[in-house]
Amino acid sequence: QAAQWTEREQQARDELEHRVGERTRELSTTLSELAIANERLREFSLRDGLTGVYNRRYLDASFQTVLSECRANERSLAVLVADIDHFKRVNDETGHLVGDDCLRMVAGLIERLVGQDGSVIRYGGEEFVVILPGFDKAATNGLAESIRMKLAESPLVSQGERLPLTISIGGAVSMPHDQDSPKDLLQRADAAMYQAKKEGRNRVLVA
Repeated sequence: QAAQWTEREQQARDELEHRVGERTRELSTTLSELAIANERLREFSLRDGLTGVYNRRYLDASFQTVLSECRANERSLAVLVADIDHFKRVNDETGHLVGDDCLRMVAGLIERLVGQDGSVIRYGGEEFVVILPGFDKAATNGLAESIRMKLAESPLVSQGERLPLTISIGGAVSMPHDQDSPKDLLQRADAAMYQAKKEGRNRVLVA
């Protein structure tokens, strides 16, 4: 009889361990799924809902980190501020649906040309910011000109409308020994962009 009880106890222990193992695996799977969902939610919160590029929250959260990493590795850091020319006219004359298509097209074009070299952010309205680690003035100017020329060659087709588009781009570069803050860089690039507007639009000016 004692042997029977021992066998039953062993069976009970084995069954309990099996159930605990199953619950542990289920919990592990659930935690993994939650971690993935949380990461996707975080990524979604850093993206602009209309264009799919990064939003201003991402810029605020990451700019100082990128700048610090560039300084630590003795790399330059460039910033572009790009503004679609006469965007208000597009909205007023063709409607917001065409305006939205315009923003999506420009964001996609910039993102394709930037590729893995940097981050594209919709800063607000029709304005975009591009962060470019490792870019000097020549490389910054070259990329900005590529964006400007490609957009000028690519009219927007939307809602039965065919619209030529141009963009004005300002840039600023911080070298490793400089003491620029993210705010300084953005202000310099923004000022250069407004100067490009004053000089006739559809042009690039790197400070």
